[in-house]
Amino acid sequence: MNGFCHLHDSWFRGNGAGGVFMNALYGDYVGVNTLCDFNNFTGIAMGLISNNTLLSQPMAVHPYIEGGIGPDYIIGAVKDGKIDTTSGGSPLFSIGGGVTGSSYQIDRGGTIENQFGKPQNFLLIVQRVGGVIKHQIVAELRDLNASGAVDRVNAANPVLSTTPIGATALDATHPFVAGAGILSGTTNFIVFDTPGGYADSGQFFGSAIIESQKISSGAQSTVPLRVQPDVLTSNNVNGVVRNRLIFIVSNGLSGASADLTSGANGLPVDGDFIAIRFNGSIK
Repeated sequence: MNGFCHLHDSWFRGNGAGGVFMNALYGDYVGVNTLCDFNNFTGIAMGLISNNTLLSQPMAVHPYIEGGIGPDYIIGAVKDGKIDTTSGGSPLFSIGGGVTGSSYQIDRGGTIENQFGKPQNFLLIVQRVGGVIKHQIVAELRDLNASGAVDRVNAANPVLSTTPIGATALDATHPFVAGAGILSGTTNFIVFDTPGGYADSGQFFGSAIIESQKISSGAQSTVPLRVQPDVLTSNNVNGVVRNRLIFIVSNGLSGASADLTSGANGLPVDGDFIAIRFNGSIK
């Protein structure tokens, strides 16, 4: 498509090169009843091969995309792009967010995503229970309900689960449990099982804070803790390598690494916990 093209009631099937490539300067539009299905390398691509700096205002409104051998959508150098109401078997995206000036909006399942990722809000609680460090991902501390805004963390669970730490800490042979774990060789790097699907998966736009903490004794009982969200690049967990969101927890006064183990200077008493709130967007 090459400039102000409107595509309706079209069907692209089994094309190894892809379904629809939108690479003009302005205003290409893919409308309702357009199908890109089965063995297309890509369903719809926006702004990938044009000689222009940015593809301006492309739109895809409720096309049906299913059964491709690559991403359903690829978004490159796009300005004010819009994908409205995705459909199909698995609406997967490969999004290049590093292009200066890129901006787009995706309505997926009624939730609006953009170049910063998908809105997320959740509370991670790390707690000592029966001498064991466990964690849960919830909406809030009061009644520990599941968060409805945490689908960029795989297997996030409001039920307390044993945290990978120490001998089972996250590395190339040890997996996540309920969406998170402690990075091997550390006591304060909390890694999240953020999924792929974006060219820069694991990137985030937002903040994390210690919402509440209770530490009964030891070195951490008299100081505030602080948390820094960051991206751990090319991280290998149980054989899967990708960029992932992490929380780095430290002493709020000295900056030294916090201890989230069950030891005397960590969370030494059953019921001791820290609760970390994330609010923002995650890719």
